Amino acid sequence: MGHSAPFIRASRRVRFSDRIVRSSIYTAAALFALGATPAAAFTIRTVAITGDVAPGTAGATYDTFGPIVLDSAGEAAFTATLALGGDVVATNNLGMWSEGAGVGALGLIERRGSPAVGTSATWDAAIAPPAWNDAGQVAFLAFTNGGPIGVWSEGSGALAPAALTGSQAGGAPAGQNYAASLSEPSFNDAGQVAFHGTLSGAGVTLANDRAVWVGGPVGPLAIAAREGQSAPGAGGASFSDFEGTLVNSGGDVSFRATLSDGGSGIWAGPAGAVQLAARDGSAAAGTTGQFENFIAGDFNDQGKVAFEAGLAVGVGGVTAGDDRGVWAGAPGSLALIAREGQVAPNAGGRVFESFSGPRINDVGEVLFRAFLDTGTGLFLDGGGLGKVVASGDSAPGTSLGLGDAAFGSFTDYALNHSGAVAFTATLTGLAQGVTGANDGSLWLADPGGALTLIVREGMLWQLGLGDFAIVESIDFFGGPDARGRGLNDAGEVSFHLLFSDGREGVFVTAIPEPGSAGLVALGLIAIAARRRLAAAAQA
Repeated sequence: MGHSAPFIRASRRVRFSDRIVRSSIYTAAALFALGATPAAAFTIRTVAITGDVAPGTAGATYDTFGPIVLDSAGEAAFTATLALGGDVVATNNLGMWSEGAGVGALGLIERRGSPAVGTSATWDAAIAPPAWNDAGQVAFLAFTNGGPIGVWSEGSGALAPAALTGSQAGGAPAGQNYAASLSEPSFNDAGQVAFHGTLSGAGVTLANDRAVWVGGPVGPLAIAAREGQSAPGAGGASFSDFEGTLVNSGGDVSFRATLSDGGSGIWAGPAGAVQLAARDGSAAAGTTGQFENFIAGDFNDQGKVAFEAGLAVGVGGVTAGDDRGVWAGAPGSLALIAREGQVAPNAGGRVFESFSGPRINDVGEVLFRAFLDTGTGLFLDGGGLGKVVASGDSAPGTSLGLGDAAFGSFTDYALNHSGAVAFTATLTGLAQGVTGANDGSLWLADPGGALTLIVREGMLWQLGLGDFAIVESIDFFGGPDARGRGLNDAGEVSFHLLFSDGREGVFVTAIPEPGSAGLVALGLIAIAARRRLAAAAQA
């Protein structure tokens, strides 16, 4: 297969030493030096930092990192660049690593300039982060140098291409090939991938050159839906284009599609037998209105979708003040989760104005971000709609001696199957010492709603014995489960930090017991100490 046969995972894995930082994010010695008393252990594992030797590279070291994602065992996968110098140059300084052989056992998946498995070309770049399943396997979209674009997967036990541009397209007539536009794959624990893209070749026209594929890990992929096919439940309209393709544990897919009549909708189900969940002009559950447009959302293992949609203004009494909402459920049994104009729960009387990025877990709980008439918030429906956090709420454990800061806005977020939520937030409160250098933060809300601060900009972070650096920015990846995320079902969170001295690192944390938010206050002593030292220096 090209320059090399698919390699066996164990043969390319090297043991990478675990590094554990206990007593919040500081050693006891550092805390005592700051006049604090260490509390119970708050464990954070360093996966890799700038300057570490990158496995599989003959001594090259990591320079910068992309997003990091987790599986159920706490194993991580990420992309990174290598420090230039020696035999590392711009044509071989980018790669992907994972802990698929076990926590702490990093191994190289692919590296720019090395042979691209299943082709005669070399790797160029993979889209980050990879899809990462609970079997410790990756799938990703990648580009090669002078060769095909493709989707690769470890679903069969070894890295292999699932689809390559210019090769026969699964489920299509002979001579019809995958073409240049392939999407990032969704990936399930059985090793099956799903993605959408284009075709070329004999019999392919502009009226049938787009499709959704699903299948693997062995054998050709099947076409789940194709442009030009009659769209189920669409009154004779045919599929036109696709986006937001996801696969669940049973191999069913969901996607958003546009239609030949100009409409759009959400479909879900097995390849060749997808069912309509909702389309423009259909009755919108929980309202007297009709759907008008859709934004692709999420898909769970029970075949339920979650999505944001609009309502047609002027139909069924819908106005511009209540024409957006979030819905979830299986095709044929959708339910309204939240609607524009509705009073948001526990948010001081504020109302929903718009929504983004709903997530649904395998017990049917739905998480979404809402823009309110004042501020934003994260809300969770688990049989009843409730607030996770909203702008203006007190951010526990953030006091620098002047009271806790408040939450301002929210960016990335993820939901696990236990109902825990991890999210990034911007803090506010000039009187509480919040500045542009310490307003970024990463949190976990446990299933009971207790908030724990994981890391905050401005914190002093231990990278090794006697080696400390100040956190400058925080990167957390929140996304649908079938594409990889920074939160697993054990409540572990993975994240990427940039430090003020130019170094970076990727980390995984085990969250303390509920109600232990006070632990992270220890970390904030470092911020307060730095402020006192700066004030003393100015004096």
